[in-house]
Amino acid sequence: MVRSTRLLGVLLLIASAVSCGPSRRTETPPAATRPPAPPTAAGAVPGPSSVTPAPSGEALSPSVEGENPISAVRLNANSATREELLQIPTITDRVVGAMVENQPFVSISQFRREIGNLAPPDRVAAYERYLFVPVDPNRADTETLRQLPGVDLPKALELAQARPFASVDAFLAKLAELISSDEMEAGRPLISPS
Repeated sequence: MVRSTRLLGVLLLIASAVSCGPSRRTETPPAATRPPAPPTAAGAVPGPSSVTPAPSGEALSPSVEGENPISAVRLNANSATREELLQIPTITDRVVGAMVENQPFVSISQFRREIGNLAPPDRVAAYERYLFVPVDPNRADTETLRQLPGVDLPKALELAQARPFASVDAFLAKLAELISSDEMEAGRPLISPS
């Protein structure tokens, strides 16, 4: 009985190593080719609204708990290049290929669906800390509106109910009623001009 239990344990260990080992090695490039992950405070997980768009050529860095919550940079999921996307920690070539192939995304929900076919939900959420889908004032769903700093579900619903907006300026005026000026400044680049 003891011998068969040990044998079963060894077989399970081997099966686990075989099923987990190769797929991880094939999808994750060597450490020398990837930039190091930015440091974060222990347990800190910045949310989607805690970062701002990335100017071209600037390194990605999510905000760290205790810092200005809207100080880090994010990439536009609809215009980011393969090289820019590869800067995202833990991202795989396969996921980057899918992101580029599916551009442009019409909503963050579409992004989650498409990329969720290749990565678990927690990994997709981690990617969202570095990306945004542009917010179209008259077409964005509530989840896409929630990418804007300071916009929670009730505020997203209020924005959606105030549609249609005659212009981006009309949308910004309504948004200014709901969030702080710092959040407005950080969120402005996330808004689609059309």
